[in-house]
Amino acid sequence: MARIRYLKPDFFKDEDLVEHPHWIRLLFQGLWTIADKEGRLEDRPARIKVDIFPYENTDIEKGLTELAKIKNHSQRPFIQRYEVAGERYIAIVNWHKHQKPHHTEKDSLIPEPPPLNLKGMEKGMGSVHQASRELRNGEITVKKPLSFSFEEIYLKYPSKVGKKRAEVHFKASVKTEQDWQDIQIALKNYLKSDTVTKGFIQNASTWFNDWRAWVNQKGKIEPYKPKEWTPPPVSDQDQKEVREMIKKTVHKATPNCEVR
Repeated sequence: MARIRYLKPDFFKDEDLVEHPHWIRLLFQGLWTIADKEGRLEDRPARIKVDIFPYENTDIEKGLTELAKIKNHSQRPFIQRYEVAGERYIAIVNWHKHQKPHHTEKDSLIPEPPPLNLKGMEKGMGSVHQASRELRNGEITVKKPLSFSFEEIYLKYPSKVGKKRAEVHFKASVKTEQDWQDIQIALKNYLKSDTVTKGFIQNASTWFNDWRAWVNQKGKIEPYKPKEWTPPPVSDQDQKEVREMIKKTVHKATPNCEVR
C-alpha cells in the first residue's frame, strides 16, 4: 500500500544520488512510498515496477542493483538487499534520518536486516562492483543459517485458513533458535487445551500472530464464555420515584386517567 512520505530539498543536491540517471533517482523516491514503517519492503522487482513505473519499460532489477552500490563520496549504499528464511527483502538505509512515519502506521511485519558488512569496501568506482557482488550473492545475510521453516510447523496446525498471512507473522516473530523452540512449545500447549478439543480453533493467521501467549500455558484452558447479563437490583425508593414520574406523565397526557 502506497504511503505519503517527506521529500526534503536537499534530496536534489545529494552528490551521490546525482550520479545516478533520473529514473533511478525517481525509483529511490518511489521505494519510500511503498516501504513500511521501518523502511522495509519485499524485494520483488516485478511488483515494484507495477507500483512505481506501471506505464514504462524500466529495468527495476538494474536500478535496485545500482542503489545497492557504494558510490564515490558515500559511506553506505542507498538500500540494503538481504535474505531471511529464503525470502528476499529491501531495507532503505538511514530511513529514520529522512522519514518520520505517522504513529498510527502499522508496525513492520518484515524481519529487520542484518548489520551492513562494509569490510573491504572503499570509496571509489573500483570497489563499487565488489560491493554489489557481495550484496547480490547474499554475503550480507543472517550470520547463522536458520534451521527451521514455516511449512514444518504449519503442517501441524489444525486450521489451514489464512496461510499467507500466517507465514508473514511467522517470519516476523520467529528469528532465532529460541523463538523456534518457543513456538513449538506454544503449539503443543494450544493443541492440548480445551479451546481446541471442543472445536474452538483459531484461523492460522490469527494464531501465528498471537502464539507467544501460549508458551507458558499448561493444562486445559477453557475457552471464553460470555456471561449472561443480569439487571441490577432496584430499591423500593427507586420504584416509588419511577411510579410518581409515570403518574405525572400520564396525568399530563390524559388528565382523567388514574394510575395506581
